[in-house]
Amino acid sequence: MHEYDYEYETEDGVLRLGAYRNAFNAYVRWRLEVHDGEDEVNRSGELGGLTRDGMLVLDIQGYVRSNGDAETVALPDEAVEDLRDDLSEIREEIGDEMTDDEREAFEDDKKVILRAREILEDEGTPSVDETDEYVFVPETDGDEDGDEVTLRAKPRDGVAEVAVETRAVEGYAPKYDLGSGVLSLPADDWGIAREIQVPEDVAEPLLDDLMELQEGLNERKEAYHDAVRRARDEVLDG
Repeated sequence: MHEYDYEYETEDGVLRLGAYRNAFNAYVRWRLEVHDGEDEVNRSGELGGLTRDGMLVLDIQGYVRSNGDAETVALPDEAVEDLRDDLSEIREEIGDEMTDDEREAFEDDKKVILRAREILEDEGTPSVDETDEYVFVPETDGDEDGDEVTLRAKPRDGVAEVAVETRAVEGYAPKYDLGSGVLSLPADDWGIAREIQVPEDVAEPLLDDLMELQEGLNERKEAYHDAVRRARDEVLDG
């Protein structure tokens, strides 16, 4: 269990934070606890960072790759000040330990990323549209209706996945075969991932959404890599 230096109440829930060093990088470790009625949803990450305007980026690498299109959380002013001081201290420590060659390579990488951002801003990053939400009640073997299920295609680490929400569980489907109308719900508190049948009028458009979303994510990823390649040529050859 990781320790966190700070804890804050935010609009998104209880947020615990801590700056830490990973090799030659400084990141923000975070844990977000959201209470929704009787349910508690916990999320955490190791690659957080701060934007210039003081927002917590939950995945700084995804933020850079997507040219700023990534999930963020608003922070209290005192949290921003504390984290900036901690991150600055870690970066100074890293700088003191670097050799001249390592420092030069680090500065080149930073210039490449900044130039790649400029290229993407000038030329535009391929957009990824928000997909439709599908709500249905799966059939059960008993007399009672099952829990209402909400499905939507969402990006997750550059991959289009099926986001699932029910009264009892929330997350991403661990397995699905929409061509056959079969989907597994996220594991519950007992570690059980229950399988349900998805109606045809939901499965077909959801599968189309997944394919279109993945195509958009691939185009955006390629645009980023192309911008980095061009930026690296400019920086290293300039």
